[in-house]
Amino acid sequence: MNMSDHFVLTIVLLASFLTVLVQGQNKSAGFISIDCGTSNSSYTDETTGISYVSDVNFTENGENKEITPAYKVQTDEKQFWSVRSFSQGIRNCYSLKPIQGKNNRYLIRARCMYGNYDNKNQIPTFDLYLGVNLWNTVVLNNAWTPLTEEIIHSPLSDSIYVCLVNTGSGTTPFISVLELRPLDNDTYQSETGSSLQLSDRIDFGSAAYQVMRFKDDIFDRLWSPFHADIGRPLNTSLKSVNNINKNSYEQPFTVISTAYSARNRSFMGLSWKPDNITSEFYFDMHFMELQVLKRKQYREFNISINGELWYGPFAPSYLNATTIYSVGSGITADRNGRIQILLNKTKNSTLPPLINAMEIYQLKELSRQETNEKEVDAMLNIKSVYGVTRNWQGDPCSPQAYSWEGLNCSYYGTNSPQITSLNLSSSGLKGEISPYIANLTFIQVLYFSNNNLHGNVPAFLAELSFLKFLNLKGNNLTGPVPDALLRRSNNGLSLRNAFSFEILSVSHKHTTIIIYQYNWSKRFFLFYYFICSIDDSVLGNSTSTTNQTSSSSRSSRTNKFAAPLVASFSVIICSKMYMLDQRMFPLAKLNYRASRSYFSSNKVLASKEMEKHYFLFAKFHGALALTVIFVHGQDQSGLISL
Repeated sequence: MNMSDHFVLTIVLLASFLTVLVQGQNKSAGFISIDCGTSNSSYTDETTGISYVSDVNFTENGENKEITPAYKVQTDEKQFWSVRSFSQGIRNCYSLKPIQGKNNRYLIRARCMYGNYDNKNQIPTFDLYLGVNLWNTVVLNNAWTPLTEEIIHSPLSDSIYVCLVNTGSGTTPFISVLELRPLDNDTYQSETGSSLQLSDRIDFGSAAYQVMRFKDDIFDRLWSPFHADIGRPLNTSLKSVNNINKNSYEQPFTVISTAYSARNRSFMGLSWKPDNITSEFYFDMHFMELQVLKRKQYREFNISINGELWYGPFAPSYLNATTIYSVGSGITADRNGRIQILLNKTKNSTLPPLINAMEIYQLKELSRQETNEKEVDAMLNIKSVYGVTRNWQGDPCSPQAYSWEGLNCSYYGTNSPQITSLNLSSSGLKGEISPYIANLTFIQVLYFSNNNLHGNVPAFLAELSFLKFLNLKGNNLTGPVPDALLRRSNNGLSLRNAFSFEILSVSHKHTTIIIYQYNWSKRFFLFYYFICSIDDSVLGNSTSTTNQTSSSSRSSRTNKFAAPLVASFSVIICSKMYMLDQRMFPLAKLNYRASRSYFSSNKVLASKEMEKHYFLFAKFHGALALTVIFVHGQDQSGLISL
C-alpha cells in the first residue's frame, strides 16, 4: 500500500475514533478557542486543558443546535457535540481579533461534524472563506467523520473574518469548532500575498494511534501518526523534552522523538497524490538523529522530489531538531498526478535515511483585495453607533457578490475596493450624524433620510471631496446648514431633497428667491423668504405697481423699502409657525442671500434666531395676512432646483 492510500485511510480513522494524547504543561496564551453553538459561556476541556468559549461574541446570526445522541457517543471531544447552523443569509462570518494584531502568523482551524443535528440526514456542502478569499469548499464524507480545515495566514488587518457561504446546494452551512493559534513569525514562510492550507501533518514512527496536540505541542498543531511498511520505526529512550534541542518550529517531543528509517535499504520513498494536481505545495520536513552513532557510523542522504534534488546532502544531528522547508516556488504534481519524495543515502553514508515528521501545505493565493482598513473601521463604528441590524458581516465590499446591503463600492483592478455610496434611509437611526462618516474618504452618495437623527448638520460633510449627493430629509436636525456645504452646492454637490426642506431658486433679473419646504403634521407648508432687489423701475426710475391682496384692502409698493418689508413679513410668519410647535419644526431656519445692497454676505437664521423675531408678531399681526410672493415681472418659469 502506497503512502497516498495510508494518508487517506489514516486521516479518516483518526478523525473518527482516535483519542488525543496530551503531555506537557505549556500555556495557551493568545489562543482563541470557540465552541460553536454551545450553550455554555465557557469551559475548560478536560483532555487538553484548553479553555473554550461560546461564539455569541464572534458572530451575529445562526442557531444553536446539538448533534443527535447516537453521534455523541462516537466522539469524546465535547466541541463536536454542538454546532451553529446558518439558515439565514448567504454569507455569515466570525470575526476574530487576536491580541498580537496584524502582520503576524496564525494557524486558523475550522472543524465540522454533522451528526445529523437537523434530523434531515442530508450532509451539507458549502464554501468556507478566509476574509475575502475562498479558503475551501466543505464536503463531508458522512455524518460521523469530523472534517478539519486548517490554514496558516498572516493578516493585513487586525480583524480576521472566517465566513460560511451558502452556495445554493439546498443544505445549510454549519460549524462545530473555530480555533486560532499564534505561531512564530520565522516559521511557515510562503510567497507574499499567499497562505498555506494544510494538506497533511504526519508523525512518523509513533507507536500509538493518537493525535498529538496541545499541551505537547505549544502551537496546538494536530499530528496524525503514520503507519506503513515503508521503513523501520525508530525512537529514543529519552523521556524529557529538556534533553533535545528544538528549533523555532517547536516540534512536540512525542513527535520528534520517533522516526522512520529505511529497512536495510539505501533509500526510502514516499508517494502522494494531491487532490488538486495543478496547485503548488510546500513541504516542512523535520529531522533528528535518535541514535548515538558508533565509530565509523554515519547517516547522510539527499532529498529528491519528482526526480529533482530538493535538498542535500544532509546529515541529521543527534537530539538536534532540524527543519528543511520549501523556499521560493512550490512543488507541483508530476505528469501522473503524483508527488514522489525520495530519501537516498549518499556514498559516504553507512546508515539508511530517516524522517521524523513532515507537513505538507497547499499554496493558497489570496488575490482578492480587502476593503481599505480605515473604511472598514468606519463602517463597523457606524454599525455600532446606530445599531444597524442588517447582515453586515465580513468585508463590506468584497467579494462583490456579498457586499453589504446599502453599500456600493468601486473596484479598480488590483487596488482595494472603495466605498462610494451608503444608503441608510428609513433604517431607524437615532442620535447625531456620526463623525465616522468623515473616514469614508471616497464616498459619493450619502442617503440618511427618514430617520430620527438630531443635532446640527456637521461641517465635515463639506470636506468629503468626492461627495455628490446628500439626502438628510425626514430627520430632526437643527441649527444652520454649514456655509461650506452650501458653497459645495455650487461646485457639483447636489442638495436636492437633502434636508426636511427643498432649496429652490428663482431668478428674475436681480431677484433671487429661496424657498424652503417643510414637512409638518404630514402636510407640506411653503415658507417664502424673499430677497428682492428691485429693478430700476421699482427703485424710482419709473413707477410700477405690484398688487397685494388682503381681506380688507389692496396696496402697492413703489419704493426701495418694499423688498425688506416683505422679507420681514416672511420672517415673522416663519417665526410664528415655529413657535406654534417646536417639535414640528426642528429644522426651522432661513437662508437668505443678497444680490445687491440689502445684504452684503450669506447668512443663516437658525431656530433660536427666529425666536427673537417672535415679539414682532404682536406688532405686525395684521401683516400675517400679507403672505405675498413678491416677484417683479413675469419670469416665474425660472423656478429651478439647485
